[in-house]
Amino acid sequence: MTKEEKGITLVALTIIIIVLLILAGVGITSGISTIKSARFTKFEAEMQVMQTEINKINQENEDANNLGQELTEEQKQIFNVKEVKEVLSSKKGEQETLKANFKYFTKDYLKNELKIEVAERDYYINIQERIIISKEPVEYRRINYYMLEQMPNGMYNVQTNKTGEVEFKANYEVVDTNKINIIVSSITGNNYTNKWQIRYKKVKNSEGQENNENWNITPEFEGDNYTIVVEEKGKYELEVFHKEEWKSATKEITISGIYDEEKEVNSPSLGGDNGKGLLPVKWNGENWEICSPDDPTWYNYSDQKVTVTNKEGKPEEVLEMSWANAMLSDGKYKAGEVEVGQIVQENELGSMFVWIPRFAYSINKYKEKQNPIPEDGTTQNITKVEFLKGTTNEGTSGNTYPKDYNADSVAMRSSNPNDSTSGIYIWRRGNRRDMGSKI
Repeated sequence: MTKEEKGITLVALTIIIIVLLILAGVGITSGISTIKSARFTKFEAEMQVMQTEINKINQENEDANNLGQELTEEQKQIFNVKEVKEVLSSKKGEQETLKANFKYFTKDYLKNELKIEVAERDYYINIQERIIISKEPVEYRRINYYMLEQMPNGMYNVQTNKTGEVEFKANYEVVDTNKINIIVSSITGNNYTNKWQIRYKKVKNSEGQENNENWNITPEFEGDNYTIVVEEKGKYELEVFHKEEWKSATKEITISGIYDEEKEVNSPSLGGDNGKGLLPVKWNGENWEICSPDDPTWYNYSDQKVTVTNKEGKPEEVLEMSWANAMLSDGKYKAGEVEVGQIVQENELGSMFVWIPRFAYSINKYKEKQNPIPEDGTTQNITKVEFLKGTTNEGTSGNTYPKDYNADSVAMRSSNPNDSTSGIYIWRRGNRRDMGSKI
């Protein structure tokens, strides 16, 4: 045997040992990483189920604020943890109030009392705002995770999920007297999802009285538009959100333009997003005044008997109406910058319009061979006018009128055969106070 054939050298043996140690280290590191990844994935799944269950408790349990235990001073230190503090600072509302509504929930309490079987740890939970914090974090890739909002899959990213980043438009259409469609459209927010839900509630009724209704929440839907069906007019609040973390600012919409049973006429409509600058105004007897769409004196299309002096100087009763006037924000006074009850100067008013409720009218069409022509020489007379209910062809008297009419016969027709609106605004030439006040 030659010298070279005697066996492995010391250098070669050293290299082999080093390689084996490296491979062993890689295996251990990979194993630890796999364990941490599995632990994190389980934690994320648990948090997602927890979020769903807390959302449900928020909606179904009227005594939700009485659940759990008050936080001790030591437990309140969770709010000073950097990761938690960053997430909470992105939430809307006053921070101290937000923190004060958190309660402590042990895993046994969650399982036994609230029936949340997935709970494997203790939590701090604000049920009112549906915010969940794990008492102990799960470490993954050198980050401590306490909250679902921290999850690195994009849709829960704390750096981007801030209230107000989701935008949408809101409008409405009156279908009939008991059905109004609130149309939410043009939803934009992030590039991670096109799935949304809408939270909505009525905050004021048609008389302007405050409502204390709970939020209604739509099912999850895909796309950038959704139609909500409601039965009553009034002021509604809307929010568009995704899994509670991508959320829009609250938007208000006042629904009007619906048949008013008491006044027997379609109430004036200000359109979607509060008319985009359309301001209701009224003449108070001395001045023009900004008013609320809920103001009972803004309009009255019902007949009112008023005693006036005729040309002969004798008193007589005539019928008078109070027409709903509205003003654009193209003058001195702008939407959002004026207050209800504010007096506005006549020479500084914006473009003025008056609301004409949807109506039907009867036309007598005369033919020389069939009917005698009236002495005044007219060949066409409007013989009757009646307001219609909502977008239907039912009149206030209960009569139903056809959408079309035969011009050669006595018939009724609608002022809007397409049934798409409960009335229209027409431009007022000038701002005369008495315009349209008498019939």
